[in-house]
Amino acid sequence: MNLQQLETFLHIARLGSLSDVAAHLNATQSAVSMRLSELEKELGVALVDRRHRPARLTAKGRDLVTYADEIVNLTKQIHHRIGDPTLLSGSVKIGVGEHVALTWLPDLVAQLNDQYPNVVVELDIGLLEEMTAQLRSGTLDILLTAALETAEPDMIYRPLGHEQFVWMASPTLKLEGNILSPDDLAQCPVLTMSKASVLHHLMDNWFKSGATKPKQVNVCNSLSACASLARAGLGVGLLPRTYRKGTQGEGQLIPLQTAPPVEPTPFFAIYNSGTTAPLTNIIADLAARITTFH
Repeated sequence: MNLQQLETFLHIARLGSLSDVAAHLNATQSAVSMRLSELEKELGVALVDRRHRPARLTAKGRDLVTYADEIVNLTKQIHHRIGDPTLLSGSVKIGVGEHVALTWLPDLVAQLNDQYPNVVVELDIGLLEEMTAQLRSGTLDILLTAALETAEPDMIYRPLGHEQFVWMASPTLKLEGNILSPDDLAQCPVLTMSKASVLHHLMDNWFKSGATKPKQVNVCNSLSACASLARAGLGVGLLPRTYRKGTQGEGQLIPLQTAPPVEPTPFFAIYNSGTTAPLTNIIADLAARITTFH
């Protein structure tokens, strides 16, 4: 029995498909099948019922998950705490929310490059729902993003602080100086991201608190584009408070006073509880230290 066999078995337990595991590990399906068969032969029991699609663990297989997870995690801790970090190699795939990408992500990547020079960092900037699906399938190893709910029971959510989103608009709309209700802003064109984004859910929940809906919604897939459209006076946008910095004179953004205020938005490092990716916990730890969110 070796670590590679146990890691492959844990991936099979999580993904349920040998072909999906092979794609995730960049291995052939026959290699994945051989590792599983060798592990079953050594233990003398069947671990996976191959008659089902997706594959199901046998009772002995379910028992093994706990022990295999402990062994793999302990091995990762040994490498992390005792081993030479420069010897780690391979790639890690990180899903990132746009606001993280525009704030403290460069510091995170710089530290990863410095501490783990042989690791290739692959970044995918996306929306929560889409990235969560990729995390489940194994296409991504970890997410650094906003989330309004910790609703995935098989995922670990490491807090990365909160960011304050506020309604903003160009001074040309002449909305500053008043305390605005959801019904007030519902009369303005609203700029937001797609329904798969946390921002859209945050916007939707705020209007629901006033039992109303905006009359006109303009949707795009970029937070920066929403801010640019708001600066141009094309509507009101729910944006991070920090977006006001550096916007002086023409094209500036004015934070609006609203009742109720928008609740601070939590950000997390999200990853599968059964992950065997060696850098996942390291990235979560680094992100928790580097984050500029409060």
